Amino acid sequence: GEINEDVQVIDVIGDALLIINNEVKKYTDLLALNLPNNLPTVKGDSQKLEQVFINIILNALHALPDRNKKINISAEYDKQQEAIIVSVHDEGVGIDECCIDKITQPFYTTKPDGIGTGLGLSISKSIIQEHKGRLLIQSKPNSGTSVSIIIPVSKKPGKQ
Repeated sequence: GEINEDVQVIDVIGDALLIINNEVKKYTDLLALNLPNNLPTVKGDSQKLEQVFINIILNALHALPDRNKKINISAEYDKQQEAIIVSVHDEGVGIDECCIDKITQPFYTTKPDGIGTGLGLSISKSIIQEHKGRLLIQSKPNSGTSVSIIIPVSKKPGKQ
């Protein structure tokens, strides 16, 4: 896949959610989406981006202690950075400060053995870097985790 399609990020998130729909239903009753449909496109590879969103949303789901906890997925255009910012926030158990730097390394996992490979975030991070973007993680124990993905837009809105 070449990173040269004009990709509408919310469509990719929508596709990702369809693919993991059963998982979403299994882990939470509360999925909040804030995905405005007039966002500028990003330059990218929609399949790779879909893989990233699937990874990150699954991680968020797996962090939830029960189905009454919420996952919030939002996308917005940030004029300052000329980028689309997607954030996935879970009301899960959170991650200790000490581990945040580690979780984007290959094979690091906070899950019990046998669940997940620990490769998810490492791969996600490198895919986002290929898109000249950034993947940021903020978390506090007991108040959940936010993963933000910042991807530059393919062209500034209003300018052809």
